[in-house]
Amino acid sequence: MRCMFSVLMIGALLFSSCAAENAPDFPFFSESPAGAGEIPRALSKKSIPGTLTLGKNQTLEYAFKAPLNLASDYSLEVEYGFCPKGAEDVLVPDPALIREFGARGQLILKAGGVAWILPLDASFLGMDRQAARIRYVLPVSSLEKISVSWVSFPKEINKARLPKIADTLTLKILGLGLVKRWYGLSLEETRFSATPFVSAPDMVRPDGLLLPSSLVVEPPDNWQIPGGVELVAESLSGNTITAETGSLHFERFAANGRPGRLFIPAGSLPAEPWPFSVKSEGGIVSLRMYPAPERPFPGEPIPADPGLILDYPQEAWRNSRYEVFRWDDFPSILIFDFADYATQDRYLKRLAFYVEKAGFRGRLAEDREIVNLHGWNAHDYRSQDLSAFFEAARIANFPLLPEERELEALLIKTGILKRGGDGALRTGEGAIISISRQSEDYLRFQLLTHEGFHGLFFIDEDFRNFSRLRWENLSPTAKRFILALFASFAYDTGDTGLMINELMAYCLQQPVSQAPRYFGEIQAGRLEAISFRRSALPPKDAATESWPEIANAFRAEAAAFSAYVDRRWGLAAGRVRQVRVRNLSGQ
Repeated sequence: MRCMFSVLMIGALLFSSCAAENAPDFPFFSESPAGAGEIPRALSKKSIPGTLTLGKNQTLEYAFKAPLNLASDYSLEVEYGFCPKGAEDVLVPDPALIREFGARGQLILKAGGVAWILPLDASFLGMDRQAARIRYVLPVSSLEKISVSWVSFPKEINKARLPKIADTLTLKILGLGLVKRWYGLSLEETRFSATPFVSAPDMVRPDGLLLPSSLVVEPPDNWQIPGGVELVAESLSGNTITAETGSLHFERFAANGRPGRLFIPAGSLPAEPWPFSVKSEGGIVSLRMYPAPERPFPGEPIPADPGLILDYPQEAWRNSRYEVFRWDDFPSILIFDFADYATQDRYLKRLAFYVEKAGFRGRLAEDREIVNLHGWNAHDYRSQDLSAFFEAARIANFPLLPEERELEALLIKTGILKRGGDGALRTGEGAIISISRQSEDYLRFQLLTHEGFHGLFFIDEDFRNFSRLRWENLSPTAKRFILALFASFAYDTGDTGLMINELMAYCLQQPVSQAPRYFGEIQAGRLEAISFRRSALPPKDAATESWPEIANAFRAEAAAFSAYVDRRWGLAAGRVRQVRVRNLSGQ
């Protein structure tokens, strides 16, 4: 989470050194152009330090030279804390003392013609959370004056006479600012951040801390965030997080006890997703719904989980030919979703032959050589192979397609490739994978799973080492079979690294329960139909029309790989996604 008063504080303090004598002691900053360089004036001497004593009817007032007309997606952020008697700095207040003052009055902030109640703690959401700093973010459309007041309740509200409070509590304003509008809450070690229009219907107490297990965000029409909205929610533990808006249901799977995180990009949500609800049995520690940022295409890929990419509305694509995503949990991996195979071929087919195809590896094939040959329905490439391909084309001045040049520029922009001072292309960080909308839904799911594990293989050395051990310990019968199978797919079987990578991906592309049939019936049957490949098969079981030795060997491999990715990332054979989307309306 960004720190509100780091670099921005320095800028604000520089401005205040040039401001009038009645500039407040706390900083003001603005993410809005309308407030850039502005400093609010304290309208009274007691407003300059930004402190008031709770229990006394006091008001702190501030004004700008002229009204600030803000865009409809900004909010006023006020950060404050409480100083107990004798303390100069804000401290976590005594909960009993906060309750005492809460029974006697309210903190009221007025801005933009609207009055808001400032919370004394997190109890307004049902939580017992205490923090030294509170950050409250309020939607505004214009801003001229800001006031913070303590207003005591009329005596008739409390029928019983309230005893005098022995201690005192002083409010201290720590900063004011204009920020991009957001709704939700966030719990940090020393700060509690929240907005209006958030409710917490249910609570849970993991490890003794009372937290919301569900949150509902529902701003009224005049305060909604215009345009697209994005969301990020985090749970305290590895429990599943679910979210709903209208008929859409999102589910982020639990991840081996690690804190859960659900991110939903704007294209996956309706333009007006209100009301929006989030649930997690492990307790929610953060929820932010905010305006979708502008991401230039294609240089700024959209962050997304593979499960969201599968269901991402094609009408939300920024370009009709393809959309490019950045894997949310593994940001060095880019995922391309192409409109059809023909478009995908123009970007990646020549690359496929250069990197993987027997008889072509390491050579830039001309269009006429490969025009009638099949590439792949889905692709995966590591940074090293991408740099080798494009550097070879640079040296040979090879006539690449405009789409291939576009891909090259994108890879440089995103750091997967690096261009040296001499113009040479070098290896950067990461990998790319791709699928196509032309594939059937079931095949898209399987292909993205297969390619996704390739992406993880490319970026993770421990995963590569584990896969190599599985290859080295593969039985002679199983290895003879898989090499024959990969040769039938036109892979270069002389490349041991490629074989290790493909063994892993084919074992993980479907659930473990499906591996025996996939290898021991379907693929073994394919090889049987190819006369010169039959020698790679062990004896066939006539009763079942299958190859049990192959089935058992690859069931074991799939189980071993699945256990590894579950332990490492909370994934599984047949599932590279962490997020599932369902349309509850059935459409």
